[in-house]
Amino acid sequence: MSNLYSISKMAKRVGVSISTFRRWDDSGQLVAKRHASGHRFYDESDVRSVLHIQTNDLRTLYIAHKDRLVRFGFDLIEHTAKMNGCEIVVVNQQSLSPQQEMIEDLLAIVHTFSCRLYGLRSYKKKIKEVCLEGSSRTQD
Repeated sequence: MSNLYSISKMAKRVGVSISTFRRWDDSGQLVAKRHASGHRFYDESDVRSVLHIQTNDLRTLYIAHKDRLVRFGFDLIEHTAKMNGCEIVVVNQQSLSPQQEMIEDLLAIVHTFSCRLYGLRSYKKKIKEVCLEGSSRTQD
């Protein structure tokens, strides 16, 4: 049995407002199923429709590098795409050894954190003031 979603749960699941779902239902773009009480509900096929993961919707996805689609877990995304009839084509495929790939990942992480530290330089004076304020409180 597939999962059933109320309009609010569906909105949270796919990141679209409740009023958008009502508008789609009224225009016939995404017709909701209704309980006997008249409340709207959706199932997994509606989730796929909204997220455009239908089999015939996207057959081939071209990306420049694997990292541009997702930083980690590319194999999972690729498997999911294949299960839904979509092929992911990496245009700039580099054949790196696992060691070289690990080195590049570590350099990217170090670069990211060094940029964050560089950005903290503008707060240097404020940090010193807070530290001095904290040390003067402990002495009192």
